[in-house]
Amino acid sequence: MTLDNRTNARVKSFISCTYGSNADTPRSGTVTSISVLGCFVKTKGWATKGQKMFLKLWLPEGQWLQMQGTVIYHMERVGFGVTFDSMGSDDELKIKGLVSQAQK
Repeated sequence: MTLDNRTNARVKSFISCTYGSNADTPRSGTVTSISVLGCFVKTKGWATKGQKMFLKLWLPEGQWLQMQGTVIYHMERVGFGVTFDSMGSDDELKIKGLVSQAQK
């Protein structure tokens, strides 16, 4: 049995995103699960545990939400989990909205 240390449950999602180690975020992926604290990015690209990552999530309103986070694990040829770094209250509301929509 494994312990799940998450304090907020992730919900399944399908959100297009770009990511990278700088703000240009040249690689693409799909956020397949999300919570207020983090997400999982499905991609064949490589990420290293502890790496700072810039993310842009494509919102249903047709705009990008720019986030920063830290990689907490990587699954080779599958993707990586990231925990969001500090965010403003507007960004937090947008993430909560994505989580709420995914729960429906």
